[in-house]
Amino acid sequence: MAASIRRYLLLALLVTVLVTAALAWPAYAWQGSDGLLGLGLAAAICLLGAMGGRGVGGFVRVTQPGEDQAPLATQAAIAGRLVLTLILSTPVFILKPVEMMPFGIWLGVHYLAQMVLEVFVSLRELGQNRRPTETPARTPQPEATLPTGSEVAAERVDDAKGAADR
Repeated sequence: MAASIRRYLLLALLVTVLVTAALAWPAYAWQGSDGLLGLGLAAAICLLGAMGGRGVGGFVRVTQPGEDQAPLATQAAIAGRLVLTLILSTPVFILKPVEMMPFGIWLGVHYLAQMVLEVFVSLRELGQNRRPTETPARTPQPEATLPTGSEVAAERVDDAKGAADR
């Protein structure tokens, strides 16, 4: 469990670094050093949101008994990331330490990248079959066969006799 959380956090950090590196030149070209500051601030907020969301998901996984804990933990992690990112970005939108338009775009791009990572990791975790299913094995069904030409001809003769008798 702890290894999967560490692996996720390392992947989230890697995604943040890669997205920030990819957006560094456009941010600098658009707003100069203020653009880089807004990009870094958006990256930090989304990374903290991803870490906090993963922590919420881990907490739910540990405290929630039952078979449905994994999907519930995944939903809690996604909701936690959303709420924490919103809480962390609210002071930036109120105080406006950086230009809002570029910051909002960088925040959206980073948020989307973290969401894609979380979906892929969650699908990998939820897709593992940890125990045998309780569905009964299917019995093979007999193959359907088409009537042969002689059977079709016999049916036509029988139909013709029945029509003549009426």
